[in-house]
Amino acid sequence: MDAVIIATKTPHGAWVVIVLVPALVGGMMAIHRYYRRVHEQVASMPPGTELPRLGPAVVPVRRWDRAALDAVAYAKALRGTAIALLPSDVAPPSEVPAACELRTVAGRGIDPLLREIDAIRHAPDAGVLTIVLPDEPLPLAAQVVLRPALVRLKLELLWRRNVVAASCPRFGDMPVEGPRVAFVPIAGVDAVNVAALGYARALGHEVVAIHVVTDVEHVAHDEPDEVPDEFRRWAAELDGRRPRLVVVESPYRAVVPPVLAYVMQWRTRHPRHVCTVVIPELVDRRLWTAWLHNHRAFWLKTALLRQPGIGVADVTLHLRDTY
Repeated sequence: MDAVIIATKTPHGAWVVIVLVPALVGGMMAIHRYYRRVHEQVASMPPGTELPRLGPAVVPVRRWDRAALDAVAYAKALRGTAIALLPSDVAPPSEVPAACELRTVAGRGIDPLLREIDAIRHAPDAGVLTIVLPDEPLPLAAQVVLRPALVRLKLELLWRRNVVAASCPRFGDMPVEGPRVAFVPIAGVDAVNVAALGYARALGHEVVAIHVVTDVEHVAHDEPDEVPDEFRRWAAELDGRRPRLVVVESPYRAVVPPVLAYVMQWRTRHPRHVCTVVIPELVDRRLWTAWLHNHRAFWLKTALLRQPGIGVADVTLHLRDTY
C-alpha cells in the first residue's frame, strides 16, 4: 500500500518527503557534528600565557610606489626593520629606506614570491613572520578585478602557519616613531583569541582587548557575561605588562560597528600613536567549510582598511585536517 501511494504521489510532490527532507536532515546533522568537533578541537588547546617568538617583517613589493613605501614604513613601526622583496625585473629604487633590507626575488608573480617567503619562514629560529602587504583602501570587488594577485596572495598567506598578514594603507602621513597600541577584538578567552593577544603582546605594544556584548538586556537579566572574569583570570597569570579589557555594549547583534567606532574614537584622541588592530581568526583549509563559519573577521578587516593610518594584522589559528 505504501509503495502504491509513493508511486502515485511522487510526481505530485511526494518526492520532497522521500528525497529532500531526509537530505536536509542528514545535512543538518553533518553540520552539527562539524561544529561540535571544531568546538572540541579548540577547547582541547588551552589558552597559553607564553609570548610567541617573532621573526622579521617582510614586505612583498610589486613596484616602488606610495603603497610600497607605506608598507615599509609600517613594517618598521612594527618590528624596527623590514625586508623588502622585489621582483628581479623591477628596477630597485634609487634610495632604499633606512632600516630596510632589499632582497631580489627571481621571477615575477605570486609563486616565486611565496617560495621566498617560505624560505624565510622555514629558516632556523624564524619565529612568526609578519608579512606587511602594500594595500590600497579598495572594496573587495574592486580588489578582485584590479588586484587579483594581491587577493590570491592574501589567501595563500591565510593558509600558512606562523604567518601574520598585515596591512596599513595610507600610512605615509602617520608617525613611524612614537607610542604604539594594539587593539584585539575578542569573543572569549580561548586558544583563537589568546593567540592574537599573544602576538599583540609580543610586539611590545600597549594592548587593549575589546569585547562586544550583544543582546545587552538578555545578558543583564538572564545570563551574566563570563568573558570579563575569564579574561581577568587569564591575565593574572601573565608576566610583565598585562592587556586591559574594554567591554563595549551593542544593543543589537552587530559587532563590527562598535569595534570600529571605539578604535576610531581612540585614534582621534591619540593622533600620535601607531595603531594596529590584531584580529583573531580560525582557519580551516577545506574550502567547502568556509560558509559554515561567520565572517566577522573579514568584514572587520574590510571596514578597518578603509580608515587611514590604522594597521590590521590577521592572526590565524589553523584547525587540524583530521577530525
